[in-house]
Amino acid sequence: MEAIARLEATFKDVAQAASRHCQPFQRAADFWKHIPPAIPVMRVIAATLLRDVLSTNSGEELRWLAGPGKTVSVEQLGVEAIVVFVSHRWWSSLKSLPDFEWRKMHLMVNRIIPTIARHFGVAFEDIYVWIDFACINQQNTAPGVQALPFYAAAADCVVALRGGDEHFAADPQVYFDKGARSVRGYTGDRDSHPGHYNNRVWTSLELFAATSPWAGSVRGNRRVLFDVELGPG
Repeated sequence: MEAIARLEATFKDVAQAASRHCQPFQRAADFWKHIPPAIPVMRVIAATLLRDVLSTNSGEELRWLAGPGKTVSVEQLGVEAIVVFVSHRWWSSLKSLPDFEWRKMHLMVNRIIPTIARHFGVAFEDIYVWIDFACINQQNTAPGVQALPFYAAAADCVVALRGGDEHFAADPQVYFDKGARSVRGYTGDRDSHPGHYNNRVWTSLELFAATSPWAGSVRGNRRVLFDVELGPG
């Protein structure tokens, strides 16, 4: 309860800061000046780095992005920088695989990021991406997870990659029974499959935070939601 109370107090403090500022904060860096130091600063990866790594590496090697020195604090970004928050469903939580053959990341680099750059009238090089597997410490996820509402609100736009996990993509479909700790056959409605993006608590939280009236009040209508429906695989 104390943690929730602290979050609520922070929400109020940031909203009051925006009110004193007389207008929503136009940059993530300006927004972050009003976030308490106890909340881990939002760190992002350059779209150019993501593109370069995808062009020279494959598979597990992309985890190199999560290594030290690969991300940059939003406080250090230039005035033209656009911050993109990527909301997605991991391909396999059991195997700690965020993507299947890095298809979502290739889609981001080849189509989505160029579209975002054109929308904002900036260059590809001005785009910076927040994505959980690279920007949250996977050995200690709790601090980053608690900061998700602030990360989503700080971004200039949010990309919702609506796809399913390995069990959703299986034919026939299966699901992971958490109670039994085993994979079982799934015969329910496809839209209700527990392995799909739309039925994941964290992704729902991310979209709620990104589109909430609070986020709009502190970051303004400049923020955009790119909603991308992915195939089964």
